[in-house]
Amino acid sequence: YTLDEYVGAKRSEATRRRTWQRLRQFLLFIYPDATVETLEDAARHFLTERSDHFPCILQFVREYSSKLAPMTLNHTVSEIQYWLKWNSRELSVQERAVLKNTLPRCVVITEDEVLTVPMIRQILDHSDVMMRAFVLTLASSGMRAEELLSVRFSDMRQSKCRYFHIP
Repeated sequence: YTLDEYVGAKRSEATRRRTWQRLRQFLLFIYPDATVETLEDAARHFLTERSDHFPCILQFVREYSSKLAPMTLNHTVSEIQYWLKWNSRELSVQERAVLKNTLPRCVVITEDEVLTVPMIRQILDHSDVMMRAFVLTLASSGMRAEELLSVRFSDMRQSKCRYFHIP
């Protein structure tokens, strides 16, 4: 399958764009002389001419471990593995285990600080409709996240001025 066929099989435009970016980054790492126009040829060459894909992926992981966020690198490597699998080139169980141990751990870091209006706007700019509703309800009501998550629709009462009362 061509690179365009693989990317085109993704459901949403955002997923197709991310998939294209991740595979482009990997292929340009493997073939530094390639251009965006010759990327399809580079992908075909990688799949057909190279018999061992694992060392290339491992080298990519080692190079980008300090350049990319852990979650981004993990997603990129997963995308590369899916692309290989799509083209009937699968890594062995041992190779996947080595990759898993080489990839940086994804650790959530929380910072306690009071959110400012610009920070809330930034969060809202990167949120979908459900998250926007969640954040705006928290910010305007003073509720804790756990409290809002436990609210049922039957608990809410609407007043005359489009306000909702949540006991």
